[in-house]
Amino acid sequence: MDFKESLARLDIELRALEVHLILDNYATHKTPEVRKQLLALPRFHLHFAPTSSSWLNLVERWFTELTQERCKRGIHRSIQVLERDVRCMAGRLE
Repeated sequence: MDFKESLARLDIELRALEVHLILDNYATHKTPEVRKQLLALPRFHLHFAPTSSSWLNLVERWFTELTQERCKRGIHRSIQVLERDVRCMAGRLE
């Protein structure tokens, strides 16, 4: 799935929400087609990470661990259960 398709899917799945996306500075996030698509999605807010920001490696590491420990290995019968598991893991890191 490319970035434009991801935006379209998020638009459908998160229809009632303001959407904030934190992105790297990869060129596919800034193409004319993506910019045009975003004009039709005013509730989408893009935040670009600064280039050469090594602290992001720690964030990426945490999300990898979260995905491996909680998302792929867990059984979440509701969003509330998934949220609880994510908060539990976040509490471990504080």
